[in-house]
Amino acid sequence: MSAASPYARAVTEDQRLCVLQVLEQDPDGSHNENLLRAALGMAGHRRLSGRRVRDLLDWLAGEGLIRLEERAGLMLAHLTGRGEDVALGGSSLPGVAVPRRRR
Repeated sequence: MSAASPYARAVTEDQRLCVLQVLEQDPDGSHNENLLRAALGMAGHRRLSGRRVRDLLDWLAGEGLIRLEERAGLMLAHLTGRGEDVALGGSSLPGVAVPRRRR
């Protein structure tokens, strides 16, 4: 099995950051997987499968950046303090893109 290309790696890292930033902007810090999929599409990550979104969520949960719970057959993602810190650029984590500074 070959390693992912630098482009594919950059896209995945940006998708992970996008999920964190969407959660950070929500007053409750949580969304279900369908809303996150729509938000990723609006951010330019179109045509993501539900499986792909769950893979992103599973990875983020494994790193302690989000907490997952299942409700009515949907995954609900909750941002953790560590995830908020990465979303805002206060800290970085390999595998997640670094946010650009806001002007």
